[in-house]
Amino acid sequence: MLHPPPKDLSFRPAADLARSLHCQQIASPQELLNADRHRVLLLTLEPGDTLPEQLHLYASKTLMVMEGCASILHDNSATVLHEGKSYTLASCIRHRITNSGKIPLRMLEIRSGACVEDNDRAA
Repeated sequence: MLHPPPKDLSFRPAADLARSLHCQQIASPQELLNADRHRVLLLTLEPGDTLPEQLHLYASKTLMVMEGCASILHDNSATVLHEGKSYTLASCIRHRITNSGKIPLRMLEIRSGACVEDNDRAA
């Protein structure tokens, strides 16, 4: 299944965009909870895989690493999370998640806010 390209491509190099579109199919999210203002997903990324850059307008996101190592690029900086560590991103912050480890990355993504669905993306 092909995904439509993001609307704003101005901040992505062409090679990076092609990898992002490919990686949308690699990640395997499993929805654990979907309520009015809360959503919990279990994400699995293989070593080296990267999710597309995102920006959620109406929801904050907490990421908790269950296994592996995640690099979170945000606000021109990077945060590395190892097993058992978590990080919260406020709404309106561009971010990208990469499995920077050597084993599959399994992490919980907990969204909270007025809109927690995938259509709350500006990236």
